[in-house]
Amino acid sequence: REQIVSRYAEWGAFSFEDKQDLTREKLQELLYHHGLIPGPEGLIGGSIAFLECLRDARRRARKTRGDNILVLGETGTGKELLAAYIHDCSGRSGRFVTFQADLVAENLIESKLFGHVKGAFTGADRDQEGCVEQAANGTLLIDEFGDLPESVQKKLLRLLDKNTRTVQRMGSDKEIEVDVQVVLATHKRHILDPASGFRSDLLQRIKAGQAITLPPLRERQDDLDLLIDFFLGKAAEVLKVAKHRISAEAREMLHQYAWPGNIRELAGIIEQAALQGKHLTLLAPRHFQLPAGHIIAPPPATASPRAAAPSPVNLSGLLTQLNAVQFDAALGPALKGKYNDLEAAFRQLQIRFLAAVLRDRHRHESRSDKLLPLTAAMKWLHNTSRMDATEAKRQVARLLKGADPQALEDPYLILALAIARNELHNRNPQSDPAVSAKLASEPRLQEAYRKICNDRV
Repeated sequence: REQIVSRYAEWGAFSFEDKQDLTREKLQELLYHHGLIPGPEGLIGGSIAFLECLRDARRRARKTRGDNILVLGETGTGKELLAAYIHDCSGRSGRFVTFQADLVAENLIESKLFGHVKGAFTGADRDQEGCVEQAANGTLLIDEFGDLPESVQKKLLRLLDKNTRTVQRMGSDKEIEVDVQVVLATHKRHILDPASGFRSDLLQRIKAGQAITLPPLRERQDDLDLLIDFFLGKAAEVLKVAKHRISAEAREMLHQYAWPGNIRELAGIIEQAALQGKHLTLLAPRHFQLPAGHIIAPPPATASPRAAAPSPVNLSGLLTQLNAVQFDAALGPALKGKYNDLEAAFRQLQIRFLAAVLRDRHRHESRSDKLLPLTAAMKWLHNTSRMDATEAKRQVARLLKGADPQALEDPYLILALAIARNELHNRNPQSDPAVSAKLASEPRLQEAYRKICNDRV
């Protein structure tokens, strides 16, 4: 028992309950407390990735009263909804106020955010409080804060100092104290890089290393049907018709789409489909106008939330099919210019294969002095014992050559690329302070490391 407790504690377990004392009600209470079942707040989703995000948001809201909270997420993932959820969980009595930096003209940002006094500029005929003061005793969301100009970033420092929290209206030298929780959101991950030019002191105060990350819709396949049905219901209310059903073919098509615009795009597609088929009861694929040219996501996995290693049977069948492919000379015009596409597709296949092998070796390798079993994975992949760490890194770097680190999603590939490029030492961060510090300074690497720690058998 002690060994089991110790092992799961290392993987992030917070407490342990005796099975004989665990009732259904107690289990539900524990799952809700840790964010593993949705609460009554109306946020839609039951996938592991989404529930973990809600859990992190709830903990930060309750345990860091008044602290600055950073929310990361692609466009359309619901960052404002998550910020409102954080406000609800915080217990604050004031308002939830949103300031969207990307929608305000640069010369008006300071006035809208911090307020102004009479005479501060032409047309300022009275004192006006800004969004910060409007959110007193509540929560202020600064959405797309990466678009704030340098002059505003400097003034924002005083607001983000949770020990003082002061704001200065435009045209005044008087500092006003405010009690407000600040949530900052952005889809621009690159600004967290010290080399981006964004103020480093500002990044420290927003706790970039403790960001809450909203998963994109393509990583929430288990939630897609819930969201589809929700937006069908909303469309029915607007159109004042019975709620539409969708055909199995249409549902499968929606599952295979990559959703680059995330939930916002899904809502728009469903709304248009419902409008087009307003007088029908069943919507078919032709009613859903999906943009062409986007990557098609793989079908959702249903057996386990963990990605599976490649099946030898399936792999053997795939190799047989590839070896059997013949190209008819009559297709010449259709083949023109497609070689690069074929080469790119094969490279992506190799990259996914590498990710699966890294995951498999990570689960089964016993060495604890390495961050990632990179050399062991490459030896296993090539079925050889003659490969050192330098050659393993060289091969990984060659395979991932030209890959955009921000475009990689698999945590094993994120870490493998950093190691192969010598940007990260391949040593266990629990025993190497330098590696631990590097992970802490790079939120993307830190999040990848957290995920692979949770993926161990």
